[in-house]
Amino acid sequence: MLRPATIAILRLGCAALLAAGPFWAAGARAGAWPRGEGAAFLSLSTLLSTPAREFPLPRTEFGNRVELYGEYGLTADWTLGFDLADAPGDFGETTGIAFARRTVWQGARDVFALEFGLGMRHDEDSGTSARLRPGASWGRGFETGWGGGWMGLESSVEFTPPEDTLILKLDATIGLRPTENWALFAQLQNTRITDSGTYIKIEPSAAYRLSESSRIVLGVNIGLYGDTDLGVKLSSWLEF
Repeated sequence: MLRPATIAILRLGCAALLAAGPFWAAGARAGAWPRGEGAAFLSLSTLLSTPAREFPLPRTEFGNRVELYGEYGLTADWTLGFDLADAPGDFGETTGIAFARRTVWQGARDVFALEFGLGMRHDEDSGTSARLRPGASWGRGFETGWGGGWMGLESSVEFTPPEDTLILKLDATIGLRPTENWALFAQLQNTRITDSGTYIKIEPSAAYRLSESSRIVLGVNIGLYGDTDLGVKLSSWLEF
């Protein structure tokens, strides 16, 4: 059974995808790069995962996480966005955050941005708490003999008052577009929770352009340290 929060996110995401209709175009999370005035991006994804040690067993239990992410270019330098997620799991975690990102410097290849997010987190164990998330990101584009590529770093520190817990994140991404229709990329995800521990994951992915207006993304999420989960992530991207 899907939880009401999961169903709501799926309905909102599907409605947004359908509303975009003929305006779909290949897109991706901008990271440090500005979205561009008047441009918008939406991503609806689901992650199905299980502890790696249980994966070969016939009665493996899977967890799932549904996420709806969006960005809108308010001006040439300002990007507004939101991130909604529901992961039933053992504690029934639901999170939501709205953020504003400003590109503070952009050169020929490099770009640097600062952002601030405000939202909430709820789980069945500890209840509801606020989320305050300042962050910084950097990106660089480059060319290779196999096509254009990009790399980036995204960092943030999340406060969850009234709790004293801090969540520190540093994600590193590198990608390549070997053809017009394919993009290959991988993200190393590092999370440090002050009262819990450190978790490191890697997520290699491939994005395929179904048409001039849409991309589908398939990734594998692998726990490397502090997290033994192995998962498959399916996403749909659009930009309009």
